[in-house]
Amino acid sequence: GGFFKKPLKIGIIVYEYPLGKAIAGGSYMHSYYLSRNLALLGCEVHVFSSGEKDRIVREKIGNGILIVHVIKADVNMATKNLPVTKRLNWYAFETRVLNQIMWENSKRWFDIIHSQGWSSTAFMLKHFSNMNWVHTFHSLNKGMFRYRSKEEKKFMKVQDWLINTASDADKIITVSEKSRQAVIKEFKGIAKKTIVIPNGVDMDVFKPIIKSPATVFVVGRFSKEKGIFLLPEIIDKVLKKDRKYKFILIAPVGKEVERDEDLLEAKNRLDLLLEKYSKRFTWIQTPLNSKELYEIHKKAGVFLQPSLYENAPLTILEAMATGRAIVATDVGGISEQLNKTGLLAKPDSKDLANKIIKLLGNIKLRKKYGKMAIERAKKEYSWKYVAERTLKAYHDVIEERENTEDEK
Repeated sequence: GGFFKKPLKIGIIVYEYPLGKAIAGGSYMHSYYLSRNLALLGCEVHVFSSGEKDRIVREKIGNGILIVHVIKADVNMATKNLPVTKRLNWYAFETRVLNQIMWENSKRWFDIIHSQGWSSTAFMLKHFSNMNWVHTFHSLNKGMFRYRSKEEKKFMKVQDWLINTASDADKIITVSEKSRQAVIKEFKGIAKKTIVIPNGVDMDVFKPIIKSPATVFVVGRFSKEKGIFLLPEIIDKVLKKDRKYKFILIAPVGKEVERDEDLLEAKNRLDLLLEKYSKRFTWIQTPLNSKELYEIHKKAGVFLQPSLYENAPLTILEAMATGRAIVATDVGGISEQLNKTGLLAKPDSKDLANKIIKLLGNIKLRKKYGKMAIERAKKEYSWKYVAERTLKAYHDVIEERENTEDEK
């Protein structure tokens, strides 16, 4: 109605949000770029995220505004049990977000609440305040939980409850068709409201690189689902093949290694390889921000993604945008992302190593795949395009709401 439409007021709930520091985590980076690009499209975007202390950061972006509400959610529970502490902090955060959003609502009602990853808050707001709710599934944690520690598996029931609440959203976004199929299979009767909007990549940071050195590059969490224990064999095989080949691994090692024998073994084997190939194997154990990652892409011609479980990794999009030749396991939405612009392999070290060696031995082939990948990234994966499609999804939800209310 009316001649003057106020800008959409959007509330994005995401547990972590990078304010000027690097954060590993696809859903967090997704929220960062989505929120900024929605503001560029003229929206009033509020992000609710956890942090060290309460603060509000405002920024004008284009015709819109971005307001980040940082919420301290540390229960100060000195529990020895890390997963428990993590969960308790998360619940404290959820409760405080609920308060914050209610307070914001008293000034001007949110047009849309958009949860990125799990959020009981959004579920409450939907049922108590009848708010419009869009939910993005970044992963269907079921798949990932297979690779988690015993301690974390205890939370399956809580996790299942959370996953189930998400099916009440007015619209559900998944980041790949594969994941859409999985979500539809998991929850009955949501096919109509479930759509695919892929991740985007920051083309201002990840610009095309012409050179293609005979170096392989891997980036990921040091975890089973990222295929970390396939790496020792792959690295050894590749570096044995030719003295010119090099390997760069970026995988921060956390406390979880001490509690997991497989991870500990992988770490020890990688440490041995550092000694064996001290000049040609580099292992960076601190998280890097986008600009630092881009510098590493310049040093490597081949990008490797050896994951056993994956949805639609940003790391692959970044490698595509820079024009790296990609070798990846054929899991989750990876084949959709690449769509023949890279090589797919079975999640085993032999197949992965052979495909890497094939690319390292042929610069023409590397450049051919690289060019195709750049074109695809430009066309399908710009954040502006992602934000426009998300905004359309918001408007669809609002319109559907208005239509059903007119019928009453």
